[in-house]
Amino acid sequence: MASEGRVIRCHSNFFDVLVEGSVARAVVRGRLRLERKDILAGDRVEISSGGVIERVLPRKNEMVRPPVANVDKLLVVFTLESPPFAPLVVDKLLVLGEAGSLECVLCLNKADLYEPGVADDALSPYRAAGYRTVLTSALTGLGIDELREGLGSGLAVLAGQSGVGKSSILNALIPGVGRTVGSVSRKTHRGKHTTKGVELLRVPGGGLIADTPGFTRLELETLSPSEVSAGFPEIARIRRECRFADCGHRAEPDCAVKAAVARGEIAESRYGSYLAMMEEAELHDRRRYGR
Repeated sequence: MASEGRVIRCHSNFFDVLVEGSVARAVVRGRLRLERKDILAGDRVEISSGGVIERVLPRKNEMVRPPVANVDKLLVVFTLESPPFAPLVVDKLLVLGEAGSLECVLCLNKADLYEPGVADDALSPYRAAGYRTVLTSALTGLGIDELREGLGSGLAVLAGQSGVGKSSILNALIPGVGRTVGSVSRKTHRGKHTTKGVELLRVPGGGLIADTPGFTRLELETLSPSEVSAGFPEIARIRRECRFADCGHRAEPDCAVKAAVARGEIAESRYGSYLAMMEEAELHDRRRYGR
């Protein structure tokens, strides 16, 4: 009799599967190996009483970077200092999350380093776009309970640049998990990777969270220009008010999006990310289709 479980950790030849609250070590049925069926952290599988994965159930989604399946929420962690705020990186993560139909939450960490009001100014464009935001300090514990409660059930992916404090947040969210905390290079202002692979961790009183390597480079080769455009909720809400149905919100006349930017209703930083990401997606499109 097979039971349904969820893969929480992938090793070279075996897998750890969460089944009814307990973790079982499993191997893969030879047929699946012959089919070259990749198994990812987050996969729902059928596992026999003998510890053999018999079947991988259909995925509702799949992320390439990080390689994890069946994700419900994307928790984007960033900082204003150490390392410096990189709006384009944050916005790329959000667009990738929107394309995967994930609930996106922004976590501004290292609040103990900021002057009053600075954090609110940084989060304001994202609140205006409709995202839930949490201000945290893994050092002092600020916002950790709010973050834990907001994660709820299901699977959340913790993502962001190296050095923003993802491992510290995990240590605060899950006492005793003992994740190694890295430092930020004084020369490059980038964090050092401390996570080597994807692992799903159980959050007390909640669901699962994916501990993932930090991002040093994000590409949009898998997204079309229309997906990039749809990935900015504040733009998607008003684009129907533009004069032209296919408005790119750049040089076109009577553009509702550009007017909203001019009025301060859409942040210039978000609009700048939109322009940069559209250019990148269109370049990939031309290479893909030879146009």
